[in-house]
Amino acid sequence: MENNPYLCTRIRSVLLKRLHCLMNGKGEQIISRIKALKEENDALHNKVESLEKELLDAKVEARQMEAKYERVKLARVYGWDQQSKNQAIARITVLVREIDYCLELLKKS
Repeated sequence: MENNPYLCTRIRSVLLKRLHCLMNGKGEQIISRIKALKEENDALHNKVESLEKELLDAKVEARQMEAKYERVKLARVYGWDQQSKNQAIARITVLVREIDYCLELLKKS
């Protein structure tokens, strides 16, 4: 075999063709798998971003609810019932009107 250059070249050629065929089939499978994994990775990244946004929104909502709960607790400590709250709102409204009136007088001067 080593003495016949044609035979060595022929064997080498056959082996290279077979290797090429094997690699082409595997290469396509590998490339296909890589593409599938890339798509899956992108989808997972999008899902992570979405979940992080949902978590942030939930944290903001939780803080708002905690603040509202603290205000309700404070109102109960002072014994404010609905009538007292309505009176306080009415008084604040009157004060705002008085402030607006004073601002108008200042503008005219």
